Amino acid sequence: MKKTFVTLLVSAIAVWGYVVVQIVVALLGKSEAISARTTQASQPALAMLSRARAALDTSFRDPFQSYLYAQKPAPVAAPGAKAKPVLKLIDPPKAVLSGVLWGDEPVAILKQDGQTELVKKGAVVWDLKVLSIDRNKVVVEKQGRRFTLEY
Repeated sequence: MKKTFVTLLVSAIAVWGYVVVQIVVALLGKSEAISARTTQASQPALAMLSRARAALDTSFRDPFQSYLYAQKPAPVAAPGAKAKPVLKLIDPPKAVLSGVLWGDEPVAILKQDGQTELVKKGAVVWDLKVLSIDRNKVVVEKQGRRFTLEY
């Protein structure tokens, strides 16, 4: 047991040592490339190493998602580009279906703000156009959008 533990510990230290050496070699290689481009060869090695590090762009990303697989934010449109049309928010109707009267032509009983209206298919009341009347629901249209009133 003791021998196995020591073997695993030595192996782990060797692997991590190899990783650290590879990182240092990569950083020094980048810093040598930077110093070759610059004319000042007298800069301290620490300053060259700090410039050699890649800056991570972490703006506008999900903090719980891995950085490697994070999606970049959508680019902001140029000032001269056309803006997308703003979608208009349509509130659902306040009307409530109270009942349906069946006969030759069904009639829906709608209530809104203390008012009661009896409407047939095709009628327009409170800015609502009645499209269809079924046994337990009425389909209405408000500003081009369909809503279903049920009870």
